[in-house]
Formats: sequence, C-alpha cells, structure tokens
Amino acid sequence: MEKDIINPVIRPVKNIDLDQLFNMLVALVKHEGLFERFKLTRERLENELFSQHADWHCLVATTSEEKLAGFCLYTYANINRAFNLSPMIQIDDLYVSPEYRNAKIGQHLIHQLALIAKDKNIGRLNVWCVKDNQQGQNFYHKIGAEKREFIDVFSIQVGQILSQSG
Repeated sequence: MEKDIINPVIRPVKNIDLDQLFNMLVALVKHEGLFERFKLTRERLENELFSQHADWHCLVATTSEEKLAGFCLYTYANINRAFNLSPMIQIDDLYVSPEYRNAKIGQHLIHQLALIAKDKNIGRLNVWCVKDNQQGQNFYHKIGAEKREFIDVFSIQVGQILSQSG
C-alpha cells in the first residue's frame, strides 16, 4: 500500500479523471459478475458527469500522483416523501481499487459525501448493493448502514409498458 494514501485527497471528479474512472467502473462490474449487463460507455460517462444536463456526481480519492484509488458516483433524489423527512443522496457506485482496500478510502469517500449532504440539508444516503457482494455489505454494516427488509426494488422498463398498452 502506498504511504500517501493514508490521507487521500477526496475531491469532485475532473474531466482528466475519466479514463481512470471508466476503467475502475469496468473493474467494478467485473468484480460484481455483472459485466454482461454493463451498458455505460466512456462517452456516456462523460456526458452524464459534465454535459449541460448532467445530473450524476462523483467524488474521487486520489494519491499524491493523481492516481485514482477509489470513487463514489451519486445522484440527488427526493423519493418516498411519505416516509422520509428529507431528500436523499443515492449512491450508485462506491469502489476502491484492490491495492488500496483496508486503507479507509471508502470511509473517507462516505464521510465527504455526508458533509455534502449536511451542507444541502439532506438527511440520508441510500445505496443499492448487489446481493452477492458480501464485502460491500460488510462495509455498509460496518459504517452503520441498515438493510431495509421491508422493501424490494423493482425496475420497470418504459418500453415494455408502452408496448403492452399499444
């Protein structure tokens, strides 16, 4: 493990990080065994983060050489208003490169995200974790996350619904 990563720099993603970030996303979906479902391209990643209508945000953890050690992709949402007192930040992906695991990079990223949430008067962070990702589940439990047993997430494809009603 590199010496300087004990105190990583956590900052918003920059355009110059895109190649490293995309490669890390590919590593993540391969690690999760979901590569065959991966639909993101580098160009789409750039648009989702930096275009005029971008609504995806990303924090990165860097070494002193500007090498990415980890990242956290997230969006803002205000769902389930009947059951929650504040909007939320939805964590789409949190990943730390294998060589930097156990250096508290994930905790640094989550801490910075919590500071952003507090600044915006957001009271909760939500994350979806693949059922087979025991390492991820252990991490979330370790930082105090609670698994919701009362809800299942369903994805509805708009095209499927529209084709049924036509």
